[in-house]
Amino acid sequence: MIRFLLLMIFLFLFLGCSEEKKEVLGSGLIALLTDFGLQDSYVGEIKGVVLSLFPEAKLVDLSHQIEPFDVRKGAVVLSGSSACFPANTIFIAVVDSGFGVNRDPILLLTKEGKYYIGPNNGLFTLVAEREGIDRVWSLDKMKYHRHGLPTSTFHGRDIYAPVAAALAKGDSPSLMGTPLKKMDILPISQQKIVGNTISGEVLYVDRYGNVVTNISASFATNLKMGALVKVILTGSSFSAPYVETYSKVATGRALILKNSQGLIEISLNQGSLSKAYNIKAGSQISLQP
Repeated sequence: MIRFLLLMIFLFLFLGCSEEKKEVLGSGLIALLTDFGLQDSYVGEIKGVVLSLFPEAKLVDLSHQIEPFDVRKGAVVLSGSSACFPANTIFIAVVDSGFGVNRDPILLLTKEGKYYIGPNNGLFTLVAEREGIDRVWSLDKMKYHRHGLPTSTFHGRDIYAPVAAALAKGDSPSLMGTPLKKMDILPISQQKIVGNTISGEVLYVDRYGNVVTNISASFATNLKMGALVKVILTGSSFSAPYVETYSKVATGRALILKNSQGLIEISLNQGSLSKAYNIKAGSQISLQP
C-alpha cells in the first residue's frame, strides 16, 4: 500500500512538472493602429475579441486617425510610435488601400523582439528597416481565426485580434501560419547625396502641414545648425534656416529641423508648409546647404 501511494505521488509530480506550460508574452501589451477613426464600432470590436480571448491584455491605442487607405502614413506613424515600446509588445496595424485584393494577413517578428500583425501591403516597411526582420509568417491557420472560419472583410477583428490574443497567451507563431520568405515593401526612394545636394522624398505630411522627409539628420551631416538651406521641390524652391526649435524663427517663417524621430522636417512656424507649397507625400525633395 505504501509503495502504491509513493508511486502515485511520483507520477503526479512527474506529470505535473513535465506538462508544457504557456507563459504570457511579456506583459501582455497589445498596441493598435488603424485608419478606422472613432465614429464606428470597428476599434471596439477588435478590442472586444482580444479581451474575450485574453482578459489580461493591456490594450494601448497608438492612433485610429490615419487618413483612410494611407498606408505610407500608417507606416511612418507605426514606426515612430513602436520605437517607444519594449520588446515582446504585440502591434495590430490595420491600414489598407486594397479592400477586395488578395493580401496575406501576416505576422512579423523583428530582431528587436517585437511582433507586428497586419496586411502584407508595405505597412511594416519602416519598422522592418529600423528593427530588422527576424521571421515572417502568413496567418493561414484557420484554428487561430475567429470561430475557426475564413473571413474576407474584417481581418482586424477576425484574424489579427485572435492571433494577437493567442500570441500574448504564449502560443508559438509557428502554429499560427506558414513561414513567408518575402514581405511587401513600399516603394520609398532612398536618401542620397551627390556633391553637396541631399535628396530624398516626403514620407508624410502631419495634421499641422509639417513635411516629414525620409532624410535622417544623421545622414545630412553637411547641414550646419543656424545656416540657411535651399529647399528644392518640383517647380519651386525656397530657403530656410536649419534650427533646433520652432522658436528660433518668426511666426509664418519656414524652418528646417530634426524631428523627434531623427528625420529632417520642414515647416512653417504656426502655418502649413504643405499648403503653402503644395507638397504631398511622395514628393521628391532636395536640400542644398
